[in-house]
Amino acid sequence: MSRAPLQKVVPADIRKKFHQRHTITPEEFKAFKSFPSNPTPLLITGRDDKQILAFRLCISTTFLTTLNATKHLLPPHAEKLGRRGDYKTRNYCLWADYAHHPYLSGDLLQDGKAATKWLTAQAPLFKYLSEVLKLVDFASYETITNHPWLDKLIVNKAPNLSQ
Repeated sequence: MSRAPLQKVVPADIRKKFHQRHTITPEEFKAFKSFPSNPTPLLITGRDDKQILAFRLCISTTFLTTLNATKHLLPPHAEKLGRRGDYKTRNYCLWADYAHHPYLSGDLLQDGKAATKWLTAQAPLFKYLSEVLKLVDFASYETITNHPWLDKLIVNKAPNLSQ
């Protein structure tokens, strides 16, 4: 079988629709359901399958204080133009879904020690959010945490990754 790179061909009309911006009218905006800020958790599920679409909860001011106090650790990134507008984002993670072995994300490699310091500072927040996910949707929690290669990686090669 040939190892030539696969190229996706997107029809011009679909490409054009993808790049068009549609300004939302006040009438269209009224049709959207909004959920004002509230200390009570909010769970939004699908109508038929009851799968979780969104979950909102309040987090402790301690976590917010840590987030604000450590944002200086992150190196500046240019805003990326996306389908939904300009935004700043970083993907700090291990990727493994489509690879034979896990590898660090490009943003994590690019930001290096600064990313590691920031992630270490956020460890209590991530632990808390993991516990919430475990309570709200145990099947999803189990799916994203059940990777035998991750246990081996943490024990043998990257002890500080466990944070």
